[in-house]
Amino acid sequence: MNISRRFHAFSLSVLSFLIVFGPGAGPELLSAQTSTIITDEDALFGDAAPDTLAPGPAPAAGAADAAQASASASSASSASSAAGASSAGAAAAAGAAPGSSAVSAFLTRDQVRIGGSFTGKLGTSFTWTNPWEDNRDPLNPDKSTLDPTIASTLFFDARPQEDLRFYGSIKTAWPFTNSATFLTDATYVGTPSPTVTTKSDKFSTVNLQVFELFTDFSWNDAAYFRFGKHTVKWGVGYFFSPADVLNLTAIDVTDPTAQREGPISLRALLPIPGSQNNLWAYLLLPGYLTSGSSSSETAAFKPQDLAYAGKGEFLLGNWEIGLGAYYKNDKAPRLITTATGSLGRFDLFAEAVASWGNDRQYVTSLTPTLTSESRDDRWYFQGTAGFLYTARDGYTSIAAQYYYNGEGYSYEERENLINQFTVLPQALQDSLAPVLGGLLYGASQHYGALSVSRSELFIKDLSASILLMANLADLSGFLTPSLNYKVFKYMNLSLSPTFVWYIDALWGTGKNSEYILLNKGPALTISLSAALGSGRF
Repeated sequence: MNISRRFHAFSLSVLSFLIVFGPGAGPELLSAQTSTIITDEDALFGDAAPDTLAPGPAPAAGAADAAQASASASSASSASSAAGASSAGAAAAAGAAPGSSAVSAFLTRDQVRIGGSFTGKLGTSFTWTNPWEDNRDPLNPDKSTLDPTIASTLFFDARPQEDLRFYGSIKTAWPFTNSATFLTDATYVGTPSPTVTTKSDKFSTVNLQVFELFTDFSWNDAAYFRFGKHTVKWGVGYFFSPADVLNLTAIDVTDPTAQREGPISLRALLPIPGSQNNLWAYLLLPGYLTSGSSSSETAAFKPQDLAYAGKGEFLLGNWEIGLGAYYKNDKAPRLITTATGSLGRFDLFAEAVASWGNDRQYVTSLTPTLTSESRDDRWYFQGTAGFLYTARDGYTSIAAQYYYNGEGYSYEERENLINQFTVLPQALQDSLAPVLGGLLYGASQHYGALSVSRSELFIKDLSASILLMANLADLSGFLTPSLNYKVFKYMNLSLSPTFVWYIDALWGTGKNSEYILLNKGPALTISLSAALGSGRF
């Protein structure tokens, strides 16, 4: 890392450290994630969220962060007489005794709340790799699968004090155990011919994940803290979010509202008194222990492994503007801007990210051996913008977004690498195919996504949607229309074909495009599924 990069990184580190501790010193191939029902939506106010959430840039952590931010802003302005009158009315509505705190009436519970969700689904899919040229037999797919889903999330929410909360959630899914084989012994035998005999054993682990576990606490109604493992609300994008550098998993474009796994962090929220502006700061631990470490080897973490992030959110008219920064040792520091606003029935959002260097290794050659390089001595830019539209009747919604990935390969670089790959002997192509797939996936510079959905299509229990994902640099992508029919309250049937497509005209690269190479052709997949008894409790 050169001196200029170290200077930028050190500056960001100091700024983030001061934001966190200064004020507080005084007082990706297409693989949809498991369907998740957000369970921490009640946060600081209210008891339950509606069963159907309106379309919008989904807070990655669900409504918990949004509600806490709202509560924090309310606390910051509670000194006014109007807020005092409102609090008295809220206390009466909540059944609180005269003169008692409205905040206390809403935010404390005598019992621990326990709940969760269950997802049951039985699905099957049939794939024809290239039905337009090779396999034209509709009764003989190249691949067929049966996909049962049995998954559950359990959570607890304890609020013994109005300024103290404990929350945790765990997930499990079928198969409920994971098995692995490991080598226990190896013996070399020289005669009659050199051989090696081995012994192995198996072990199983329970498929159980601690998804979130954190505590919320506050100081003097002026600073609000969260410590533990939790999803972070950082970016504002719907299908793509380059500004979200904190969560451990990226948005799945086939399930963009699914809650994502977050890091272990200390978060501080500082509402600016007399305004609706907020300052956020994060001190982040690494997402996972290093390879070979166990849960008891926390000494594997070192102070230099910490990451720092800070963001300010400012209300300017009908727009909320976010300005932030991220720094981690030996990672590219990033400056981030976000914006959200509305225009009529359109919710608009945008993100911009500038980084000094990046964390990608660029493959420069596939022949005669694979070579790569880092490119840290320059600025990179990523940007995205989009909108969400909901019709006045509430039945039709549209989401669209464009994403510019300045860290991706240029059109010429990508074309050169694919040309190198196609002239390799077949044996080398087979061995390098996974490398090429990883190199291409999400590594272009221009992407777009569009989703249109309609509920109560012709009849009350029928809904339809269509999802289009496109690599705009090589004109390839996939198209997924779907129909969903509600048989009765606890059973839904769906049909969704997926077409992997490409365009040879204009600047399209035809069969050498990203999605064609990843799917080994212009594939067609037809999926049928039934959701059975899913819900929350």
